[in-house]
This record gives sequence, structure tokens and C-alpha cells, in this order.
Amino acid sequence: MRAVDGDRYLANARGQRVDRRWFAGMLSFGVLLLVCPLSCVGLAGVGMESDVAALCGFALALVMLIAGAVTGWVLIFRVAKRLGAAQNRLDADDVAGAVAEAQSGLMLAFRADFRTKAFHVLGLAAERAGDFDDATALFDRAHVALPAMAAPLRKRRATVLIEGHRALAFAALGRIEHATASLRAAEAGTQGGKGAVDLLLDDGDWGLGSISMNSVLMGIERRKDPEAYLQLVRALLARQRGEPRVALDLLHADQARLAAGLTPHERELATRLEAECRGRLDPAYRAPTPPPADTPAARWAARVLG
Repeated sequence: MRAVDGDRYLANARGQRVDRRWFAGMLSFGVLLLVCPLSCVGLAGVGMESDVAALCGFALALVMLIAGAVTGWVLIFRVAKRLGAAQNRLDADDVAGAVAEAQSGLMLAFRADFRTKAFHVLGLAAERAGDFDDATALFDRAHVALPAMAAPLRKRRATVLIEGHRALAFAALGRIEHATASLRAAEAGTQGGKGAVDLLLDDGDWGLGSISMNSVLMGIERRKDPEAYLQLVRALLARQRGEPRVALDLLHADQARLAAGLTPHERELATRLEAECRGRLDPAYRAPTPPPADTPAARWAARVLG
């Protein structure tokens, strides 16, 4: 049996791997690598008292320096655009399109924040497609890719979402211990406020957009309420452990927050989870208005619930 590691989401339609960081590094810095040897040519020309060699060496070095800087900026904005398009396609239930856009962005991404977001979007796509085993591996890659120099506050929020999704995927697979461990890691990320290190490193609110790694991390599922999502995961885990009463209590603890902070697919999961738990507690219970069964959200919720 093939060991699942998310590889099928990391190869594009032509069979090329898209997670090779050296390729993105060569695109980002390859031109700049020519600056040093060309500068040496210019210095050699000075040593040989050859004005032509010196002028040509320094001029080409300057051209390569400018070209390298321009290439770097172009790649930053292109990657940001691809990952934004991937998230938009996923919101429109176009999983295949989201995967293609995220793969295009990941292939060009050298920065750790962009790679984190790309792996996360691919994990969301795998989760939406019902490939929960691949999703757990991709979310793990997203966690590993988190930039070391990002503000702790922004890293914690990203960790909450990444580990929260891993917990849901593990729960859908029936791997309760792994789901519980991921949920605990997510809950740990909700602890603590803005510290002294954040005052030094956090530029996420400066309006720098994709230039700032903290802004990129903030853009991961920007419209989602992490606390509401974790509450849904807690209820799902309670159901998987055979505790329908606990699951219902969790779903009813803050219904307004769940309604406002979840995506349509997640709200559908919460609705079906509540109906199922009520049915377990009272066999005579019938939902007053059964939700439609043949919608993308309904099919996904059914897969999560097994």
C-alpha cells in the first residue's frame, strides 16, 4: 500500500514536482549570482589598466543587479496573485482549479511564508476533495514551512488553523489520538497575547501586503474565526468518541459565533452533526427542515462524517 504523503498534490499536470525549493531559489537569485563574477571582471580590468574591461564588467554587474531585483519583485507579486486566486477558486468549489493555482504559486515561491500558505491551500483542497490522508500530510508541510522570523502572534494564528484542519482530517479518518493531539496543538496556539517580540517583528498591520511575511500569514483564511472552527472540531471529535451529548453542548455553546465564523461547508457540517447527534439521543427526532443532500457542501459533510 502506498504511503500517503500528499505527493499527488505536489505534482502538476505534466508530472513535475512543484515543491522543489531550489528551483524557486534559482529563479529568485540566479541572476544575482552573476553580479560577483562580473564585478571581479571589472576589478581585473582595473588591475590590468584596461578601461574597456573594467567598464564592461561593472556595467554588466549593475545590469544584473537591477535585473535580479526586478525579478525578485515580479516573483513576489506573481506568487501572491496565484495563491489568492487559488483561495478564491476553492471558495467557489473549484478544487482542481485551486490545486493548479496553488501549485503554480508554490513552484515560484522561495519565501517560507508563501510556501506555508501554498501548502495550506493544497491541504484545504485535499480536505475539500475528501482526501483526508493527503490533507494531513500537506498541513504538516505547512507547519514545517512556517517562517522562523515571523512575529509569534501571526505564527500562532497560522498554527491554530493548520493544526485545526489536521485535527478535522484525522477525525474524519477515525484516528482519534492523532486528532486529539493536533487539536491540543491548535488550542495551545490560542494562548497568549502580543508580546515584546511582536512589537519588534510584527509589521502585519502596516499595510505592506505581500511584501510582509506577517501579512501573508494573516492572509491565510483571513475571514475565518479560528475559535469558531476549533469549537466545530471539538464537537466532531466528541461525536467520533461516541459522546453525542457533549457534541451538542459544544455546538450550542455559541451558535452565533459558529454561524458567523465558519465557511458554508463547515456550517453544513455543523448542521448535519447536530441533526445526527440529536437523532442518537432521541430516535424519534426528525429534523424540521432536512438540508439538501445533493450539494457540494452536503457531500463534503457526509464524507467527514463517514
